[in-house]
Amino acid sequence: MIEFDPNNSAPEGSGLFALPYSVDDASVVIVPAPWDATSSQALASSGAPDAVYAASKYVELFDARQGPIYRKGVAMDATCEEIVAMNKLAIAIQDSGTLPAEHLTEACQRLNGLVKDQVSRHLAAGKRVGLLGGDHSVSFGSIDAHLERHPGLGILQIDAHCDLRCGLDGITFSHASIMYNVMESLRPDTLVQVGVRGLCDFEAEYLQQSDSVHTFFDADLHELRADGVAWTEICSKVAAALPAQVYVSLDIDGLQPSDCPNTGTPVPGGLAYNDVVYLLRHISSGGRTIVGFDLVEVSENEFDASIAAHLLYQLCGVVAAP
Repeated sequence: MIEFDPNNSAPEGSGLFALPYSVDDASVVIVPAPWDATSSQALASSGAPDAVYAASKYVELFDARQGPIYRKGVAMDATCEEIVAMNKLAIAIQDSGTLPAEHLTEACQRLNGLVKDQVSRHLAAGKRVGLLGGDHSVSFGSIDAHLERHPGLGILQIDAHCDLRCGLDGITFSHASIMYNVMESLRPDTLVQVGVRGLCDFEAEYLQQSDSVHTFFDADLHELRADGVAWTEICSKVAAALPAQVYVSLDIDGLQPSDCPNTGTPVPGGLAYNDVVYLLRHISSGGRTIVGFDLVEVSENEFDASIAAHLLYQLCGVVAAP
């Protein structure tokens, strides 16, 4: 057993956030998903789980609002080596220009199953589970597992993009089509999007025709705040669109680019870090339960990983809230 002192530096061999917990005795388990084979620009998010793990050792453990989050018990699961091998192979073949899109789609389907199995195993053991990507395509298996356990849950997506394309460049399970696949295949009752500021024609039409997707565009949020509407009032409107149980899918590019400058597809505008933290706490303390989450599209860059580690700690706090 590693000697643990929350007031000192991380000891050698300590776990996520320098904590002494194992997966067996933690209440929150983080599942790493080092996959970025469908990324549009930077291929660096597969290294994010390791980078965030390293950065987490420097996160202060007493939070001014949530208190000593670490006491709830947080640990990171082992990486699935099959995902690592699949990702390396897919990227190598892509670089050679010889990978047909349908082959990558098949690899994504295998990825979905691997993630779902790993997440489901921890849910069955009574854990709360967070997924750490990787590009946004990794979220499908985690959402699938959570929906099986909580059929009525709604999804809160914090993101710069709608991710409602039916595919991208022939790839069905692209990071840009994650929410389309979720809505069309898994069919949750509700998807609430916050911070969106990038979409295509197809996605605009999809939103017009859908009664299940509620989008709070970044431009509208900016105008509301410029007109004097308090963030707490806006967060209440977001919460009102969600059911009692909520799964959070947090693409880090939902934040302003200054907080994640090296993410794959940054877009001007976005939410401040404290906006996101307040929104999460507002939802979890307002009669709704956050039952699981994913944090994706994080660059392995040290600065981005540090911001993501702090976000991950906040997510662990709200998912472990009573």
